[in-house]
Amino acid sequence: SGDAHWHQNIQGPSFIVAMGKMPPRSALQTRVCCLARLAHATNLGSVDHAPTKFVAIVLGSGKEVKATKSVFEMARNFASLLSDSVFYLEASRAATADELRKAIERFLEAERAMAMEAESKVDSKHVEDLTGLTRTGRLAGGLLQDIRRRSRVYFSDFTDGIKEPASLVKYFSAIVWLFFVVIMPTVGLGSLNQIKTKGQIGVIEAIVGQAVGGLVFALISGQPLVIVRTTGPISAYIAILVSWTKAIPALDLETTFLPFYAWTGIWTSIFLLVVALTDASALIKYVGSFTEQIFALLISALFVGDFIKSMVDASNVEENADAVLVKSLLLGFGTFLIAYRLMTWKRSFLLLPFLRTLISDFGAPAAIVIMSGVNAWIGDDVVVDTLDVPDGAGIRTTTGRPWLVPLGDLSVGYIFLAAVPGFLVAILFFIDQNVSAILVNKPENRLTKPPG
Repeated sequence: SGDAHWHQNIQGPSFIVAMGKMPPRSALQTRVCCLARLAHATNLGSVDHAPTKFVAIVLGSGKEVKATKSVFEMARNFASLLSDSVFYLEASRAATADELRKAIERFLEAERAMAMEAESKVDSKHVEDLTGLTRTGRLAGGLLQDIRRRSRVYFSDFTDGIKEPASLVKYFSAIVWLFFVVIMPTVGLGSLNQIKTKGQIGVIEAIVGQAVGGLVFALISGQPLVIVRTTGPISAYIAILVSWTKAIPALDLETTFLPFYAWTGIWTSIFLLVVALTDASALIKYVGSFTEQIFALLISALFVGDFIKSMVDASNVEENADAVLVKSLLLGFGTFLIAYRLMTWKRSFLLLPFLRTLISDFGAPAAIVIMSGVNAWIGDDVVVDTLDVPDGAGIRTTTGRPWLVPLGDLSVGYIFLAAVPGFLVAILFFIDQNVSAILVNKPENRLTKPPG
């Protein structure tokens, strides 16, 4: 019939969805759909010149039909299907048509779950049961429900990932990636805290606290997929406590700062315990997607702000300021560009799918290692600031003080004064932790285990 009946196509990364209508009097009376995976990705004239891996064809009759059953709507559904990164990966690996159909079913289940979440205002009870955000009205009722939900799948968290070789690779790549993601801000903010507190809290304390807190949280938390690590707001709060210590005559940075800081943490724990026992975490269900996006933007802005600040500091050095700034920009943007390109490699047509996924998983660590090597290769003619870590081995404090803080060195009045910053930190933890858990538990992540 020529090209007269081909209306348009929908193009996306590595796929094309072609659609067309047959004449009303043609033999075609119903919609016909076809989805094909090419044996080799081919350039089929995509506007971005990307090789095409999947081709979908949707044909329909020229008769008037409901908008939801139109050729365009069906083509749009195919485009949504192929735009989903999880389905795209599963479809690329599918060896049979049955495996492809199962991947489509899993995609539709996730879509239905998202629709159920959107109807939370109409059917709030169902969504509460799904997310665990139900107020029981009993002391520790929600906590006990979380324990019952998570206890059924607790041991499978350790065994599910070692059933297939591909899962072991994911385990290893996640460990390496998380090591860099967690250790870099921990060491960096630890160095910043070390300067602000004059060594009372330094890099060693930050690393040990991260290790112990992260391990305990991963073992007994309601949602172990949430990663606990040092953040900018906590570092800012430490600076505020230092300023309090300097402003109050009875407190001293050298002797009473650590007891005041410790009591602040104890009060924070008490307030959070009250939150857990009274099911107050259920209030987080009233947080909308706008708040989640603003919070995610805040976290991103903190890291972007740290990068800009480091560039400004690099331009204010006394010697070779221009050269130091240029080298810092080269290392910073080089790390970002390499990491971004490697992490998007899984959508490339080069190499085998297994190798593409491996390169993508190790993108960020590889970028850090590569640019660290570039810094060493350039040499010390232009010196840029690097992370300041203490020399020597062993787990010891930055100043050599005992690990146990003398809580009794603070008077009773100042112990209760520490409840004020403790309450503010508890609010920060309440929002930070619960919003992070909501982001992890979103239906599009397709988690199969209940949250806590």
